[in-house]
Amino acid sequence: MTNWTETYRGTVPPWQCDVTEHFTIAYYFDRLEESEANLADELGLSDLSRRADLVRRMDVRFARELRKGASFHVESAALGVDTDGIRVGHRFVDSANGEVVTWFDERWDAALTSGQRGAVEARLAAWNGPAAEQRTEPAGTTGFIPSARGRVKPAMSMSPGISLSVRCCIDSPMRPVSLARRSAWIPSSCKSTGGVFQPLN
Repeated sequence: MTNWTETYRGTVPPWQCDVTEHFTIAYYFDRLEESEANLADELGLSDLSRRADLVRRMDVRFARELRKGASFHVESAALGVDTDGIRVGHRFVDSANGEVVTWFDERWDAALTSGQRGAVEARLAAWNGPAAEQRTEPAGTTGFIPSARGRVKPAMSMSPGISLSVRCCIDSPMRPVSLARRSAWIPSSCKSTGGVFQPLN
């Protein structure tokens, strides 16, 4: 496919699989992070993918599982660009048979200069993945199913006034930015539910 670029190639290690030997979803997003950075470099937008304030929206379609030992690669491309951001696509491909197993249709909300827009427009590709299902945002909580979350681990309940302590252990000095970005949901989750974020010292 024209303008699609290989942005990652590797295999599924056994320690990144669940008990049924399927590649764990969290590691799809780990590989996506690498692919995003490589695509941004290809498009001349290196700084954009590393910005902490970059808003991303994704539609993800898992078509088939990857199992331990499977070799796969990721192909990425710019799909569209406007004054408010860029639409990019990623497809995870089983390298053994060429079958696409997962699709990521992603939007990066960020203002681009006219030079950046022109560079991206010159590299646009056609999306051959599934169309995203259009859903409206819920107007309220009617129809939501109550759960027992917080009963088994009451300290994790995000009731107003509850303080959440977080301890992070970084084994590798190579990936601290990645860990910080992945754990950035904690303060925003606390804020949206009325909790108080209080990291450990």
